[in-house]
Order: sequence, then C-alpha cells, then structure tokens
Amino acid sequence: MFRRFSRNTKTIHIKVANQPPIIPPPIINNLHGEKPFDIIGLLGILINLILAVGTFLLYNEATKQSRISQQSADAAAEAARQAQQSNTLSTNNYNLAKEVFERSEKSSKETFKLSQRSVRAQIQSINESQLQFNIANEPVLTVTNISPQPLEIGKSPVIKYDITNLKEVPVKIISEQSISSITFNPTRLEYIKTILAKREKENGLHSINSYVVKGTPLAKISVSPDHLDTLNLNLIVKSGYCFYLYGFVKYKNLANGRIRNYWYVLRLKSLQNRGVLIDFLCNENFDEKEKVKLSY
Repeated sequence: MFRRFSRNTKTIHIKVANQPPIIPPPIINNLHGEKPFDIIGLLGILINLILAVGTFLLYNEATKQSRISQQSADAAAEAARQAQQSNTLSTNNYNLAKEVFERSEKSSKETFKLSQRSVRAQIQSINESQLQFNIANEPVLTVTNISPQPLEIGKSPVIKYDITNLKEVPVKIISEQSISSITFNPTRLEYIKTILAKREKENGLHSINSYVVKGTPLAKISVSPDHLDTLNLNLIVKSGYCFYLYGFVKYKNLANGRIRNYWYVLRLKSLQNRGVLIDFLCNENFDEKEKVKLSY
C-alpha cells in the first residue's frame, strides 16, 4: 500500500530590481482535480517499489537456495543413511564370512585330526600286518634226526644229525661250525664262542653256501676229538659223564634279506642199557643285530 505524500507550497515573492514579481505555477497539476504532489514523493515511491521488488527477489532467491540446501541436506542424510545401511550390511557380511571361515577352519581341523587318526590306524595296521608276515615267514632252524653212533673202544664218538628249516621260507647257509666234548658239566657258551672264533681265524670261515628249505635238511656229522678208552667209556656209561654238542649256523632269510644266527647245544646222556637221553640246553634263532643273551 503506497502512501501518498504532499506538501503545502507557499508562494515566494522575490523582488528583483526593475522586474515584476514572478509567481511559479504548480509543479504538477492533478488531472482529476486532486492535490498535486512533487517529484520527491514519486521518487520515494519508486525507490520503495524497487526495494520491495529487490527484497522479494532476494527472498525468493534465498528461499530457492534454502530449498536447494535442504534438498542437499536431505540427500546427504539419505547418503549417510544408505552408507550406514551399507556399513551395517558390510559388517553383517563380514561377521557371516568370519563365522563361515571359523566353522570351515574347525571342520578342516577336525577332518585333519580324523585323517591323522586314520593314517595312524593304517600305519599301525600295516606294521601289524608286516609283523605278522615276518613272523609267519621267519625261518626257524633246528636240529633233528639226532642219531648217536654206537660207542667203541679206540674210536671217537660220532653223532649224525640234520639241520632242518621248519618254515616254508628258504634260507641260505652262509657258514656253520660245531664242536663236541665229553664232560660232566657243559662248557660255558662264552668259552665255546671263543673257541669257534679262534678256529675260524686259524682255518678261515667254513663257508657252506647251500640252501635249506622245508623238507630238505642239511645233513651233519659231528666227531668228538676224544678217543674212547675203557676209562672214558666207564665215565660215560656209569659215572654220569655226557656227550655235549655245540653248534652255530649263520644264514640269510631269502624273504627279507636279513642275516640270522642259530645256536644249539645238545646233551646226550647214556642210560646204560636203556639207550641215550637227548635234550637241548640251547636252541635259539635270532637276527644278527639282535642282542640275545644265551645261557643254560
């Protein structure tokens, strides 16, 4: 609403020398007979109008910028909300992936433990099978078919016997030695080993290189170095003296290539007219690397 400005005008009489007084006419006459108003009032109206329009334009621009800022703020808030949702989703996915990994790792460890137990069981089974195979296929030598010859004055006692393989696995005889004596008590085996070692050193290794399979024994004959006389015969027959046979065989197991030893000690005791009593004081098979203490 515009205000109407007016100001009362006064007639000013200026007296100029030799000139009649000038009376100024009204500045603007109202066409409808209203009171005139001056240029200053019109300028004020125009300025106020321009200011109002400028204010309106500034308000409109400010409102527009405010809407743009609000839209930007809303977009930023939406982006933040979406980012938060994305972050929450990422966190959930991470937790899910971590849980899956931990379960997978646990399952892998359990599977690995089961595999280890299975492998150990298989190894144990293989070892047991190998042990059973070795036991089943381990050759065993022994003395069989012992046949002492009749005692005669002036002759050495003679014993015939066989070295027999009791298992199906063939063996190769590498070397063998034996010795016999007529004594009341048996000679210690350590001393017998010393005698055989000395004999081997002096005469060389008694190499056989023959094969012994089940059903095909190695025939042996042992002759005592002692010649029988009446005294020795009476000692054997009446005084409890015995004929002792000591023997050693080194052989190779052809199934696995291991070297084995066989030690035997036989005692033959005369029962006068009732024949001869034969028993083993030692009858052992063992691997060469195995530590075995032989005694009787």
